[in-house]
Amino acid sequence: MAEVGSLNAQLAATYDEIDSILSATLAVDDYVDLEQLRVVVEHPPFAHTDLEVLTPSPVRIATPPEPEIVEPEAPKGLAGVLGGKKKHAEALAAARAAFSVTHQAWQAAANAVPARQTTAGAKSVEVLRRSG
Repeated sequence: MAEVGSLNAQLAATYDEIDSILSATLAVDDYVDLEQLRVVVEHPPFAHTDLEVLTPSPVRIATPPEPEIVEPEAPKGLAGVLGGKKKHAEALAAARAAFSVTHQAWQAAANAVPARQTTAGAKSVEVLRRSG
């Protein structure tokens, strides 16, 4: 019981101390003007005027224009009647085959453009790093 009484006495003393701090603080106007505590900073001038110039953007690599098929003209008049249709069909098949090869080459070139643009952009960044 003596130990409990001692602990209760310490607790009561702590409460009294807290109450006295609160009453002392509430009796005083503790207004602090925060604007008076602000510090105005003055930065030195920027010494590297060469870095103020904008770096031009890299030239974008354009996608080549898509090829168009050029079909041979259909035979007219007697040429269409005298075996011209067969020659026209052969010429048309040859034109379509040539177009297919050309179109596949164009497709490969068009698909490679984004990778080439990325590579060109990375090279321009590397040039900037070296020159800076």
